[in-house]
Amino acid sequence: MAYLKVLNVGQGDCMTIRPPESCEFKNELLYVDLGNGLSDISREALVYDNIRVILTHSHRDHILGIVHLLPYMRQVREVVLPYCVNEIWLIAKAVMNLKGMRSAYGCDDLLHELQDMDFMQRLLKCVLGSDNIKVTFAHEGSKLCDHIRFLNPPLHDVKPELLYGDLKMREDEFYDLFEEKFAEELSYYVRAVREQRENYLSDNGFNRYFIKGDRENENAAQMRRAGCEIVLEFINKNRKKLSAFNNDPGRSNLKPVMENYKMKVHDACLVMTLENNGTTYLLSGDASKNVFYRLHKNGNLPHADIFKVPHHGSKNNLDEKILGYVDPRIAVISHGNGKFGRARDTHPNKEVIDLLESKHIEIFVTNDVIKGGVTVFEKKKYATYNLEIE
Repeated sequence: MAYLKVLNVGQGDCMTIRPPESCEFKNELLYVDLGNGLSDISREALVYDNIRVILTHSHRDHILGIVHLLPYMRQVREVVLPYCVNEIWLIAKAVMNLKGMRSAYGCDDLLHELQDMDFMQRLLKCVLGSDNIKVTFAHEGSKLCDHIRFLNPPLHDVKPELLYGDLKMREDEFYDLFEEKFAEELSYYVRAVREQRENYLSDNGFNRYFIKGDRENENAAQMRRAGCEIVLEFINKNRKKLSAFNNDPGRSNLKPVMENYKMKVHDACLVMTLENNGTTYLLSGDASKNVFYRLHKNGNLPHADIFKVPHHGSKNNLDEKILGYVDPRIAVISHGNGKFGRARDTHPNKEVIDLLESKHIEIFVTNDVIKGGVTVFEKKKYATYNLEIE
């Protein structure tokens, strides 16, 4: 029987899909994210399964469960990533290589987030190095099959002037902001993309950690330019904040940079729909509000029967307008009552639970929702939810 199953992986996301008979992947197992590594998600896979994995973004609580699939890697046929996954990592590396980092103070937890992203990139690079695994970069307009299509990230969401026009950054600004070696590598990378060199990573330090995939297809050059633009856009928009941190490398100056960085990660998150027999599932990873607003504005945000609530029920990723646009009958929240950073309120936020209840939307949660030691919403008796596709 075909189904979508939401696994209880604590504070993280992991779903498995058994496609319907009409799907080209009908005899395969699809994973959407892999959890935080604390739950053995491999138990869903059978010894004869061909496996495909979709990773919405590079945060630990969505990726680290890949360690449980290592014994099954010969069965993994494809891994799908956001097309700009390398460039999002590159932004993290840029922040890590700010000149002020050598004397940073009060920033340990923020630095840990950057180091964690770096570790996740290196892990993926290592695991996906096998020639047996096809790596696909997805974006708005891509589809995995006739049932699964991707709505985010967009391929045309930044200004090309950053690469070719009056807004392009001078290379000496890289040397003003970043450590010399990183500035040199970043300059080489940007020049290579501007000049449309096919070997734009050759002899460049980033080549060791950039994940290689299907950028040799017809969108390869476009993906390279768009990804580079994302990096330059972030540096350009935050250059005053980056300089402020270099001048006074304390937490108060790094925090706004990190907030913008985390927003960029969530803006670039894969969002996908699964459709079959008139039922629409909207799987949103940790997508930001910006993603839903953009999709609605462009007429590309579907009504969904079943909605995977983004970012474990964070109030920063969902509001009443977005919920009205999607208009689901079932909302699924994968969570473990976890706090992020120095947040006082655990995910899912009480406001999100109250909002869903006010709209009379049926709620599935993978764990009880506990606030102040009091259970405000109970999960069902079982740990996973089978949401039938057929």
